[in-house]
Amino acid sequence: MSRPTAALTRAKASSSLVRLVRGRLEDDSTALIGVPVGIGREWVLLARMDDAIRFDGFDALRIRDLTRVEHEFAHRSFYVDALNAKQCRVARLPRFDLTDARSTIASVQAAYPLVVIDRELGSAEGAVIGQVLKLSTSSVLLRTVSPSARWHREHLRIDLADITRIGFDGEYEKSLAMVTKVQIAEWS
Repeated sequence: MSRPTAALTRAKASSSLVRLVRGRLEDDSTALIGVPVGIGREWVLLARMDDAIRFDGFDALRIRDLTRVEHEFAHRSFYVDALNAKQCRVARLPRFDLTDARSTIASVQAAYPLVVIDRELGSAEGAVIGQVLKLSTSSVLLRTVSPSARWHREHLRIDLADITRIGFDGEYEKSLAMVTKVQIAEWS
């Protein structure tokens, strides 16, 4: 078991708040903070804490991109106390297959209407939000939605190997889903 995987397993078992650093994708100031809720062969699923110190959706991250899993970090005790004072709890999730990008996306799209896909390496587009239309062994075809809740006419094909983060169930995605009236998709 790799060091990040062992640290994630300990944090998941104790539902501990951790800070995940992905050194080549972001600097230390933008590291993600949350509670690991699932660990697969290639991906970890994090209940993401936002700037308002509450849980706001989930991010699946490639384990190979993690450079550090921090159990102790600046302001951690304050965050834990604030989450407890607010009675913030991690939402219950359906069973997720985190084996690889394909299975992770399939698990998300089976239970949530929109998925956030990020390609932080080599893509000027950044994150895109959409509904899965088709999922193959090598790519995903998305019907994407704009920040103003308008569907783009052109569909977007993304190579699974390029995906670094898969997000879902955040307040922003839920708002987009409500405005666009999108439902959980049936896809092939």
